[in-house]
Amino acid sequence: MIIDTTEVQTIHSFYKLESLK
Repeated sequence: MIIDTTEVQTIHSFYKLESLK
């Protein structure tokens, strides 16, 4: 399974936003 770096960045930023809630 290969994931684009942009996708990884999006996932990371999403996780950060979710953890801030």
